[in-house]
Amino acid sequence: MFDLLKRIVTTRYAPDPTYRAFLSRAEIQQEPRARATVAVLDALESERRFGVPLSRRGLQALYLRIENTSQAPLRLQLVRIDPNYYTALEVAAANHFSILKRLSTFGLVAWILVTILPLLPLILVKLITAYRANRRMDAYFQEHAFHLRPIMPGATSEGFVFTPLDLGTKIVQVCLHAGGDSLDMLTGRVESDGTEDKAVTFTFSLTVPGIAVDYLRRDLATVHAPGTTVDCDVATLVKRLREMPAATNNRHATRSGDPVNLVVLGPFETILGAFAARWDESETITMDTCWKTMRSFLLGSQYRYSPVSP
Repeated sequence: MFDLLKRIVTTRYAPDPTYRAFLSRAEIQQEPRARATVAVLDALESERRFGVPLSRRGLQALYLRIENTSQAPLRLQLVRIDPNYYTALEVAAANHFSILKRLSTFGLVAWILVTILPLLPLILVKLITAYRANRRMDAYFQEHAFHLRPIMPGATSEGFVFTPLDLGTKIVQVCLHAGGDSLDMLTGRVESDGTEDKAVTFTFSLTVPGIAVDYLRRDLATVHAPGTTVDCDVATLVKRLREMPAATNNRHATRSGDPVNLVVLGPFETILGAFAARWDESETITMDTCWKTMRSFLLGSQYRYSPVSP
């Protein structure tokens, strides 16, 4: 009973700074001058780590660790990760506990007790604890954000960058510069004295849990029959392209569907990364995704990953 009353009367903010399970999906790239580790938190992971549901506000936490193995200081060019990135205080402010919502938790209890107990002290407690929780949230986000200061030779810097929410595949470009003005590096402007050649760039194609897409159900390594090869010269490639059907077919190949007018050649991971940088992946057709599509249509809202015809 006391715990229930405490939850009603006070505002609790309890992030978990020790939670690091998301690092099991982290990807690492390195070259002689630097080593970068990147991981994207899904909705549940970000809520546990930061104590608030970032995804409900269209926000996403990106873990970043940079090790400087060069002989010069390096700076992260944040706009290359996402030109629409958010600062730590912007994210905290978007997730602040609303005073009006805090007071609404009294709800019917307030009407029942209004003639029995003076609610003013309880309301004051609610207001004070919400204010303190918001201040703790500001400090927590600032403490764990990736700090935009020079990474000295042999040093390591880590923290979180906050971007708009992406699901499926997220393309992250980590660009580090040696030398130059700090404002130029933050805004993306590079002087024309050759500093462009000093850039260290890593491009990550990261899988973000949260949606079910068609290609995850396919074992692409077994698409071709055992013993066959997809390697061929130009003449053989042209011949194979001409033999391909002009349109999709139904399961029994008795009726034609949408035209096939695009063929892309290359390793799947490379192709996926290239398309994901500009296109959104589509979820598979299920009752849940059909409901999301219908709700988006009726409410005029956005559903970036709406399924399409297979």
